[in-house]
Formats: sequence, structure tokens, C-alpha cells
Amino acid sequence: MTANDSDETPEQLKLKLLVEETKLKQKDKELHIEEAKIKRLQLEIEKMKQEEGIESRKRMKTGCEQNVFPINKCLSSSMNDTDFYECYVRNYISWFDITSLLDDNDNFDDDMINMFEEYFSPWKSVDKLTKYKVQSTFEQLIGELFDKYDSFTSLKYLNTSMYKYLKKKTPDCSFVLKNINIDKNEEREVLQDFVICIGRFKSSNMSIDSEESIGQLMRDLVSILNVQKDRYHVYGFLTNTKRIRFYRAENRAWEGVVHYYQSDSFALFNDLRETESSSIDSITTSKESTENYFNRDGWTLFINFLTMHSSFYEYSTLYIDSHEYLYGDKFNIKLKLGQGTTSMVYLLEKNKNNQSTDDPESFVIKICKANRASGHSIDFQKELEILAQLKKSSDSKNFDLFFEDIVDSSPEGNTCLLNFFFMFSMHSKLIVKEIEFIFYVLEEFEKIEGNRRLMRK
Repeated sequence: MTANDSDETPEQLKLKLLVEETKLKQKDKELHIEEAKIKRLQLEIEKMKQEEGIESRKRMKTGCEQNVFPINKCLSSSMNDTDFYECYVRNYISWFDITSLLDDNDNFDDDMINMFEEYFSPWKSVDKLTKYKVQSTFEQLIGELFDKYDSFTSLKYLNTSMYKYLKKKTPDCSFVLKNINIDKNEEREVLQDFVICIGRFKSSNMSIDSEESIGQLMRDLVSILNVQKDRYHVYGFLTNTKRIRFYRAENRAWEGVVHYYQSDSFALFNDLRETESSSIDSITTSKESTENYFNRDGWTLFINFLTMHSSFYEYSTLYIDSHEYLYGDKFNIKLKLGQGTTSMVYLLEKNKNNQSTDDPESFVIKICKANRASGHSIDFQKELEILAQLKKSSDSKNFDLFFEDIVDSSPEGNTCLLNFFFMFSMHSKLIVKEIEFIFYVLEEFEKIEGNRRLMRK
């Protein structure tokens, strides 16, 4: 305390204290004002972001952003296919050159196109085909193509027109790798993990360019990308036997949007009446008439699309290809049990054609995810080590209750087959424990592997 302070009277000190208290109250008031300003600024910033989002969607109509829209928004939409097309597709779709993409197909053979031409030769007088007839025709032809030229193909055709396996949607046909065995009558939802591409069929007198048709196919493609999170793009096609058009959806995960593309429309059959009317005073032989009716160029393009190397379709959900042995001759993929960081786990069930008494009723197969392919062999080897450690642990009785061992694994290390002492029963109360134990093994392995990677760093 200074000499001047000691000379102040009590009244002066009280007045001084009152002034200080007033200053504090003023500062507190100013602080509240600043806080209110900050809140208003935050609200204004949020509003600006929302407005910018609206403007951004408007700008999608121009420049390189003209063909994009948010993936989650389109999936949550409850509108019909026509309105969906109007709202999300019409202004957001670009052209792509499917012809150049299919030019490097080494699998095409002239006998393939001859087989198709011979089949359609009697069709010159057919004017109208129902959607059912169109699909059954394609189904028969594609089946014969895949059977006869198995070594030239990587796909398998499935009629899925009656099965709501894809987010309650029913693509008319779905293609999977030819070594995948899934009974679509029973194992519907698991099919969505393995779909390579899809197609939609229309009756011959219906345009494939209708807004409803395109909107329907686009929703199918987005649904596939939404399920197969690591996939970059997926193909589809629309056809009414007279014409065919190809589509592609690309998942730009870093943008949170999907890009849509469509090809030119290709003629599968020339209009014979138009050909004849444009050839006045000309006489054509039966062979020439057939060539005019059956458009070899259009069908060649479609056959090329079906017989491309598996890498063309860029399926990148699981690290598998069409030449691997996935036990499809003995077991069906029944259901998806779950997934870890590196892989997905599925239940295999003995199929009707497998009469072997040596094979159990079920197996569990673990398949490496494609985005983990660079280190899959190391990861699988580490898992084998973890399983060996678990068998020696104090909880080994629990281990033996569920697992027999790793029965088999691929030379590449991207798949391994597990056998259970306790066979799976879909009505068993113990199925929950079985699944939980699978994930216990997976999680323990991933924790240890993660720690090792950190130590290496």
C-alpha cells in the first residue's frame, strides 16, 4: 500500500471499488457481446456453406462438373424412376466411348458372332417381342456363349429379374465371376458383394432411351457402388434386341459424388423395311437380306463386352479373379458373416451336387479385400501364426469347440478355408458365439499386426 493509498478515506476506497466493479461488469458484458457475435458468425458461415452447396449443385450443369450428383442423396430418394431421372440424371450425364474400350479384346472369335447370327436368322418376320421373350432369348444365347467358349470368358450370367437382392431392386440380369457359386433362390443379399455388371431388358417395341428405363438402371448402378465401397466404377446396359446402349457409373469417393456416362446407341438389327425402301429397283439374295437384318457390328460390340478380360470390369471389392479355385464345384456361398480390416468372411454350404461323405456340411471362407492386396500374403501368414498361438492359449478348449484348423489356403494367400468342429446350423443359438469368435480371431490378428507395423515405423 502506498502513502497516497493510506491517505484515502473509506468513502474514497468504496468509490474506487465501485468503479472497478463497474469496469468488470462492462468487460463481462462486452464478453457476452463477443460470444453472441461469434455465434452469429458461425450461423452465417453455416448458412453460406448451405448456399454454396446449392450453388455447387447448380454449377454441376456446366464444365467438368456437369455429370455429378451426391451418392447418398440419390439413394435416399423415394421418387419414381422417371422423376429420379429428371432430378438427378438428365443434366448430370456425359458421353463415353465404349467402342475404344472394347477394341483390345483378344478373346473375340468370329465363330461367336456366327453363332448369334445363325440363331437370329429365322427372326426376320418377328415384329414384336415381349420383355420376357427378349430376356429368355438373351439368357439362352449368353449361356451358350459362356459354355462353348469358357476359356475365353470370365463371367457367369444370372437371371435376377425376380430377386430383390440389390437394396430391394431387381436388375433383370446380373453377372458374377464364373467361379462364384451362389444359389440366387436362397442366398440373395450376399450376391450384391460379387456383382460385376448388370443389364436391363425391354420389349422390342419399347425405347431403351425412355427416362424411366435410364433412371431405373442408374439407381441399380449407384446401389452397387454403395454396397461395394472400394469400387471405382460399374457397367450396365439397356437393350430391346433392336438396339443396345451401355452405361457406366463412377464413384468419386473423394468428392462424395457419382459420375454417370452413357455410350452411343448401337443397332443390333437393321430395320429390314427401311433397307428395302432405300434399295429401289435392286434385287437382293436371301443371304444379303440376312446380312442387312442382322447387324454384325452391334452384336460384335456386345459379345466383346461379355468376353473382356476380368480386369476390364474393374471389380475391386474382393481380391479374386475368374481363374481361382473358390470351391464352387462343392459349396455355395450361403451368407456373409462379417468383415474385418483386411477381408470379408462368408459361410459356405455344401451344394446338392456334392455327394462326398468326406466333405462337411459347411465351411467358412475368408477372402482378402482388393484394397489390401499389396500386403495380403503377409497378413494371411500372420493370421496363421495367430491361430497357432490361440490353440496353445489357456482358452484352447474354447478354440477347439469352434475351429478345427485352417483347412486350405490359396497359393497367392488371398483366401483361406476354415473348418468348424461345430457345424453351422442357421437355427442354432450358438451361431452368435461362432460368429463372435471368428471376429475375436480377426480382431486379435489385426491388433497384433497393427502394433508390428507401428514398431517397424
